[in-house]
Amino acid sequence: MSDFYKNRIIAFDLDGTLIEWSNSWDYLRKMLGLKEKYYMDYFLGKMIYGEMKKLEIEVWRRVNFTREEIESILEPIPYRKESRDIIRKLKRRGYIVGIISAAPNIVVEKVYKELKLDFYAASKIIFDKRGYIRDIILSVTNDVDKAIYFDYFLYRFKAERRNSIAVGDSPIDALMLQRAGIGIYIINENYYVDLKPSKISHNIIVVNSLKEMLKILPK
Repeated sequence: MSDFYKNRIIAFDLDGTLIEWSNSWDYLRKMLGLKEKYYMDYFLGKMIYGEMKKLEIEVWRRVNFTREEIESILEPIPYRKESRDIIRKLKRRGYIVGIISAAPNIVVEKVYKELKLDFYAASKIIFDKRGYIRDIILSVTNDVDKAIYFDYFLYRFKAERRNSIAVGDSPIDALMLQRAGIGIYIINENYYVDLKPSKISHNIIVVNSLKEMLKILPK
C-alpha cells in the first residue's frame, strides 16, 4: 500500500459524546429565550426542509444578541470529564482528530480551538458585519450528511478507510460509524434502543465511555 493512505483519522460526534450538552442548538435556544422548534417537525417528517429553514431563520433573526455576546453564553463548554485527556492521548498516538456534528459552528469552532483539533464539520450560524445573526445553514442534519463529511475527510487527509474511526452516541451517527474501519458507539440511554439491532453493523463496537474506547483502539 502506498504511503498516500498511511494516515489514521478519528472523527467524533460532539453533543453527548465530547461535551455534556445533549443538543447544543437546544441549549442556545433556552439561553436566548427561543421557544419555537420547527426543526423537530422536520426531523419527524412533518415539514419539508425548505419550509423548516425559512421558519428557523425567522426565529433566529429575532435574537438581539451579537456573536460576542452569544459566545460569552457558551462559557465554559461543559466537556465530559475524560474528553481533554482522550484527545491528547489520541494525538500523541499520531491520530488526525476532528469533529463532525450537527451542532452550530459557534459551538463546534470553540471546541475545535480549545482542544487543538485538526478538522471539523458543523451547521452554521452566519453573522452580519455588526455581529447579529443573518442566516443559518443546516449543513449537517442527518446520518447521510455525517457520512458524506466523513468520506470527505478521509480523502482530504489521505487516510484509508481501514485506518479510520468514528465515534458517536445517537441515531444520526449510525451511518458514519458504519462507514468507518471501526465505529465506536457510546451507550446513550436515550438512543440505544433506536440503534439496536438494525443500525449496529459488524464493525461497530459498543462501549460505555470514552475511557473504555481508548483501551480498544489501535496504538
